Amino acid sequence: MINLKIEVYLMCRDRIKYAIDCIKSIESQSFKNFKLIISDNSTSQKFSEVITNEFPHIELRQRIPSLSAVDHQNLILDEVRSDYFVVFHDDDLMMPDFLNTMMDYIQNYPQCSAIAPNALVIKNDVFTKIKFAKKLRHK
Repeated sequence: MINLKIEVYLMCRDRIKYAIDCIKSIESQSFKNFKLIISDNSTSQKFSEVITNEFPHIELRQRIPSLSAVDHQNLILDEVRSDYFVVFHDDDLMMPDFLNTMMDYIQNYPQCSAIAPNALVIKNDVFTKIKFAKKLRHK
């Protein structure tokens, strides 16, 4: 297993409850050599205040004024300083072996330039076994 640092950028905008659950899922990774950066594109200060109080150990970057979704993502891409990075969204949960699996793919397929995972759908706060992209194949 390669033990290289990964930057995980979490794109957030005004969804405190989802973001807290998402951050906890990222912090629960079996692969520990990563840096989590929260990119707050919220329309008010409330999000940053809550997240800073709940997770003072995590770097938070406020985007003032708020950006369009495309500009937000482009700014993050300009800020990446690591060879490997993940852009994640505040309404998703990261499975505990996500980063470990990603690093396995990088080691086994060094020619790849992007890795796209599948997802399980959550409906009304209930975890389902429904796959988001049913036809996405594992290679």
